Amino acid sequence: MRPRSLALASALAVLPLTVASLGATAAYAAPTPNASAARVALPNTVTPAVAHSQKSGDVPATQQISVAVSLKLRNTAELDRLLSALSTKGSPEYGHYLTPAQFTERFGPTQADVDQVRSYLAGQGLKVTSVSANRQVVNATGSNAQIAKAFGTHESRYVDQ
Repeated sequence: MRPRSLALASALAVLPLTVASLGATAAYAAPTPNASAARVALPNTVTPAVAHSQKSGDVPATQQISVAVSLKLRNTAELDRLLSALSTKGSPEYGHYLTPAQFTERFGPTQADVDQVRSYLAGQGLKVTSVSANRQVVNATGSNAQIAKAFGTHESRYVDQ
């Protein structure tokens, strides 16, 4: 892979993943997974494809669903600076790309962050199935009822028009 392609791939890899719910009117977030504060609505989280679809019913409460929880990167101001320096001729860091392990160490979520999310998900009855090598994504499964409780969502089935 060419260095510029690697830089672009690295930049794209840090874009946050989202947990999408086709039938949700909004997704919700709390300041931390164990926070007792009220949930905060995240507007405009309904998938645009729903606008061209017809609701055919609700997802059964017992249906198993997989989710991917994306964790925030750390040191984002430093990451922005590094990305600029990597592509600026004359910069001492020009072309000196990080390995995946170096990127994770400097900018990835901490193991404590992952452990907190794992604990929250397990406390909601969900089963954590994997964590990405860079600690940015925690994958889990559970019933629709468990997912709804954990994330404050409502799942519906849609058929394309």
